[in-house]
Amino acid sequence: MASGRAVPSFEVTLEVEETIADEVSAELFAIGAEAIEVRDREGLKLPGVILPPDGKSWLICGFTESSREDLEARLTQELAQTPYKYTVTSFQLRDDTDWANKWKEFYRPLRVGDNLWVSPSWEKAPDVPGAVVIRLDPEMAFGTGQHPTTRLCLQLVERLLTERQREIERLRILDVGTGSGILAIGAALLGAKHIVGVDNDQVSVETAKANAERNGVAAMCKFWVGAMPQAAPHVGETFDIILANILADPLIEMAPTLRSLRASAGQVVLSGLLNDQADRVIAAYAAEGFTVEDHLREDEWSALLLS
Repeated sequence: MASGRAVPSFEVTLEVEETIADEVSAELFAIGAEAIEVRDREGLKLPGVILPPDGKSWLICGFTESSREDLEARLTQELAQTPYKYTVTSFQLRDDTDWANKWKEFYRPLRVGDNLWVSPSWEKAPDVPGAVVIRLDPEMAFGTGQHPTTRLCLQLVERLLTERQREIERLRILDVGTGSGILAIGAALLGAKHIVGVDNDQVSVETAKANAERNGVAAMCKFWVGAMPQAAPHVGETFDIILANILADPLIEMAPTLRSLRASAGQVVLSGLLNDQADRVIAAYAAEGFTVEDHLREDEWSALLLS
């Protein structure tokens, strides 16, 4: 993931546990990071790019600050108020123009399904017959197709909409924790007409709306700020397909809510969970009457299809 809201003068690299990379990135943006590249072993591998150790992520951050001393003091003070452990592995002054374009090297058109691709706006669309291309620039919201959980969800979305092609224009789809809107936008580009995305972060919702506009599917996608289960009454309907790419514990907590939002014969796609967390999530949803249709895995990550 990367973002560029201004030209930073310092590049700071933090090493964190891979499972908390998103949370620490959000804290760093709140502190004032102008750009963040999250580098781990799960994303697209590029020749010559050094990767962190297994289980770790490097957060390569850009900051504008009057001096190194001021920036070090601010980071230490602000991060000390969070529960997250980190190690600063690099701290250097950067050339402005170098940073402004460097992070773009890490984003190329990426095939995420049979026909689904994710491509940044500065790249040409892939010249592949039948390609359905999600135009998505890395922003502050999470979800660029680089992470296995996003790819697994998109594969299941493509499969479900292909299987239900005859009713695709009537299907109602809910995307919980929409982030960048990538799952909702992918569903719309594949032909779905009624999609609701919910996220508890205002920045994510605004980013999702902008991404839907960029892809020409704003009329099919409605995005709302809210958290489950509080947001459930405001959604106001049941859904034929529910997508939730979050984390294992929140997925377990919202099992009763998603049951109440699922239409008769509805299907649910869950991801954001590690392979060794899948059994706990399955048990929580089995208690609500769900059965497992499929269990996809990529590296250490899982996605579940339930009905």
